[in-house]
Amino acid sequence: MSRYAADMLELDPPPARGAQAGARDGAAQARSASARRWAIWQEQEAAGQQACFATPLRLVCRKMDCPWRGECMKLRADWMR
Repeated sequence: MSRYAADMLELDPPPARGAQAGARDGAAQARSASARRWAIWQEQEAAGQQACFATPLRLVCRKMDCPWRGECMKLRADWMR
């Protein structure tokens, strides 16, 4: 199993309670987002494309038929605010 596939199989822990719950939830979300980026990059490379999702390359993207374009451009819009 590839490293990317192993990342996708990791389950996030249940939400924590208490004073540090927000920090733990944020870390879990970051791990989940990172695993998603790795999975999308793996799919892009498997299709013979450059792995560009959520990288600076998205700032000049012209691939209108990309299945992740909406999500990728949303990230761009949040960053530019």
